[in-house]
Amino acid sequence: MNTPVTIITTGRVTADLELKTSQNGRNTKFVQFSLAVNKGYGENNRPNYYKCLLFGEEAQRIIDAKVKKGSLIQIVGDLDLEAVSYTHLTLPTT
Repeated sequence: MNTPVTIITTGRVTADLELKTSQNGRNTKFVQFSLAVNKGYGENNRPNYYKCLLFGEEAQRIIDAKVKKGSLIQIVGDLDLEAVSYTHLTLPTT
């Protein structure tokens, strides 16, 4: 059984938003964007990136709010983790 994980975080939008319409026959409006969230302090400060996807009224609401690249926003949503394979990655040896 998959139990949803809810996340609440604040970060900056990494690119201007574009409202799109799905091609699934339902013509659902959606917005997809990345959110950069700072983690750590000083020399250890680095961003975590979250891929966000909004549908329907929520998609239209974020467009109407004039959110753009660099806007600081807070999100609440379900977190889905995806495995990433780096088969072409070469790590340095010591």
